[in-house]
Amino acid sequence: MHWTDIGLILVAGLDLGMALLIWLKNPRNKINVSLGVAILLLAIWTFGIAMLREAVTPQAIIFWARSLNVGGITLIIPFLLFTIYFPYQTFNLSSQTKWFILFSIIGILVVLFVPDLWFIRNSVVISPPHNNYQISLGYYLFNIYFLFYLCWSYYNLFRKFTASVGFVRTQLGFILAGTGVISFFGTALGAISPIFFNLKYFWLGPYFALPMIVCLLYFGFYYRPK
Repeated sequence: MHWTDIGLILVAGLDLGMALLIWLKNPRNKINVSLGVAILLLAIWTFGIAMLREAVTPQAIIFWARSLNVGGITLIIPFLLFTIYFPYQTFNLSSQTKWFILFSIIGILVVLFVPDLWFIRNSVVISPPHNNYQISLGYYLFNIYFLFYLCWSYYNLFRKFTASVGFVRTQLGFILAGTGVISFFGTALGAISPIFFNLKYFWLGPYFALPMIVCLLYFGFYYRPK
């Protein structure tokens, strides 16, 4: 196994541990649950990338491509919910908005599993750890979907950050710093770069979860307000 993929598996393990710590800290709190689920799905995405790069058959590549993208498609929704709940909630999602979110997830998942709509099966190149395939129209739809919810999420956080003072503002600052790195670089490398370079650089994205883990650990277990 290539050292970069061993590193991805280690990062996935750290993500999984972080998700578990967040959930165990308050397993009934919707803030902890939503963030924990988002990081758990980030771990699935990261692990799937490592396995895709090490796959030795076209079937395995397709399986892991779909598996990792299920994680990528779904993780943004619990993160959106987290930004609505944390550190306080200012609005409730309407029934129409909830249905819109549900149908958008289902729609993108359908696109993922329709043959040749997300990626072209006959374009699969087996060359571990440089396995590759050519993306198709559905992948552009995924980027629109993902960027829409990502922008909505950070709009929620920035709006609360600018309106807050004291410890609440500090809380939001840690979250913006911790999640901002993986959101920017993970999206740029893991979601957008395949449009231009196929899978050449997408494996770099998950490594930017490390600053998030350090930031959340520091804030959650070491930082004490003055």
